Amino acid sequence: MPIGEQLADLLRSDLTASAVKATPPVSAVVATFLGVPLADWVLAVTLVYTSLQIYVLIRDKLVQRHKKE
Repeated sequence: MPIGEQLADLLRSDLTASAVKATPPVSAVVATFLGVPLADWVLAVTLVYTSLQIYVLIRDKLVQRHKKE
């Protein structure tokens, strides 16, 4: 194996090791995006999703009822 390929392999493994070491702090920062904890983001997204599902259900029922008449 030429020296260039050995150096490339070494750099790749070093980069991978550095990325693995940085994962816990990065995940902690992402979990509190804009100062809001991850649990609150999940709650907000769930509320939006549920509201949209209710809207689509009601809209479809009204459209079906309107078409039958």
